[in-house]
Amino acid sequence: KKRASRPAARARVHSFRDPKAIARVASFLDPQNKELMRTLRSSDSFEEVPDRPDLLDQVQRSQKISPLRRDACQLIRMFVFGAVGNENLKTKRERENVFLESCGAKDDMLKLIRAWDKIDPEDFGRVEVAEVQRFADRLMIDVAAAQAWQESNDLCVQLDPQSIVSRMPPWIASTPPEEWPRFVQRLSERLTAALSAVRKSSFCFEDLMRLIWPCSSVEDLKQMCGWCEEINNTRDKYQVSPPPVLPQHAKDALKAVFDHFDKDGGGKISTNELVMSGLVDKDGAQDFIRKATDANGEIGLKDFCEMLCPHGYRATEQSVVGSTALGRVARLDKNTRTWRLKEAKPLAAVRYRYSSFGRASKLNLGIVPGQK
Repeated sequence: KKRASRPAARARVHSFRDPKAIARVASFLDPQNKELMRTLRSSDSFEEVPDRPDLLDQVQRSQKISPLRRDACQLIRMFVFGAVGNENLKTKRERENVFLESCGAKDDMLKLIRAWDKIDPEDFGRVEVAEVQRFADRLMIDVAAAQAWQESNDLCVQLDPQSIVSRMPPWIASTPPEEWPRFVQRLSERLTAALSAVRKSSFCFEDLMRLIWPCSSVEDLKQMCGWCEEINNTRDKYQVSPPPVLPQHAKDALKAVFDHFDKDGGGKISTNELVMSGLVDKDGAQDFIRKATDANGEIGLKDFCEMLCPHGYRATEQSVVGSTALGRVARLDKNTRTWRLKEAKPLAAVRYRYSSFGRASKLNLGIVPGQK
């Protein structure tokens, strides 16, 4: 009886997408039946999938996910999507089944790509586990910028609570401000621990997929990588939403400051006086002052508002320079008429980079983009 129960137990543990596992079970049942094993190996319903020992291990549905892997999955889902996905489920079993999903939706891939851009900003294709702390440092810069934006736009947030949701990364929008630093710390710690537990010195884009969808098979990774390739062929990494025009109450506040320095009411103020007052930094605003000032070294109200426009806005409807809510400078591209980050690469180079990303996603998963 004990020997009769072992094949069934093995069949439940092994994935039936793996023909080697099927052959092992068949050989245990009847070692002499070569025809049975030959039929199983050649069956069209069981496509042979190459092993990928360099990837994070797949969690089998018959197994119980480890607490460390579960915490990493939960935190990375919050970072990528702003939610775990089980918030509205009622029973404990339904909530736990989220951690056994094998494939995401096509609509999730854009958020996943943006998250990987934050983890791997230099497009190396692989990230050393030791570099996770640098990733956390970049998130802390975003936290400081988000806190500054929220403080300076407190009235706007009160009038339009959805403004922070639409203009901030998902994890910032869905997490209370007082929890932002703690979330970054927990994310970096759990990510490092989950990868170090399996002795991985580096991880790639597909490892991130396995952390979010622990039961994803190689075929699932192929499917999701194909979706990502489609998105990357048409997406500009550096494109951002057009910054909204500065609200009227903020313009009135800037005009009041301008009138304070415009003693004679002539509509011009000295840039040297602005530097001496501490309103602007001489080194940081030197280029802008040189372009905006007239022969007498003075600027008008329009240029004053452009120079002191707070993060997340553009001064006027006609402005070609603005910034994101996290303080990154954006410019209006004259050719494409879209808003792109100031440090953006030429569009042709961006498209070439994503075509190389596609080569690395066709289950040559360990290949670093740019290599042959």
